[in-house]
Amino acid sequence: MTKDEAMLKLRDELLAVEQDRANGIEGYTIDEVEEYLDKIIENSCNEKSGTK
Repeated sequence: MTKDEAMLKLRDELLAVEQDRANGIEGYTIDEVEEYLDKIIENSCNEKSGTK
């Protein structure tokens, strides 16, 4: 993939995200996803060890 092709692909992906936002589809920041996954992992570990 050339640099120009990569830039066009990124542009298309960013436009799709903006379109989703305009249509009311909620997105998540990296920090929000990380926090969500950390909670899932913590809960999973607690269930395995029998604590909450």
